[in-house]
Amino acid sequence: VLQEILLGLLDGGVVPSPSVGGPTLPSPSQGGPTFSAANFAGTGAAGGTLAIEIAAADGTPLTRDPLTVTPKQLAVTVFRFTDAGDWAPAAAFTTVYEAGPPSRLKLTWASGLVAGGRYRLNIESNHRKPPVDARMRALHPLSWSLHFRLAADAAGSLSLADSLYP
Repeated sequence: VLQEILLGLLDGGVVPSPSVGGPTLPSPSQGGPTFSAANFAGTGAAGGTLAIEIAAADGTPLTRDPLTVTPKQLAVTVFRFTDAGDWAPAAAFTTVYEAGPPSRLKLTWASGLVAGGRYRLNIESNHRKPPVDARMRALHPLSWSLHFRLAADAAGSLSLADSLYP
């Protein structure tokens, strides 16, 4: 039975019922909200806001703010990759959830970002109590990462670079 469940998850997210000939149940994330587009709006040479859109397949948003419940349903971390091959904590930032539409997470830095800096954003859902929509479908994937590099535009404001390396 376990093998059937694993194969079902790998093949479209359908979980077979453990009973022989029983109904097929959708997986908790099938068709639910998912992380989508990311964009960055610079506010100068060292600050800006990174927005991560949360797409709802059928317009059903998350049931509540995953950052203000106790315990938090999302853990957001950002690290800067150094030329020595280390991961250093990024400058302090604030994170807010906007219900939308579209829903999004916004990470804002007042300062401390570096033009040419390479960063890794990681968003980790609480695996026991993940953020869900009204149909109890979990935000997926449960762990989501983004690697990005910042560059200065013609006006000196930060923006997302086209690649991780110049």
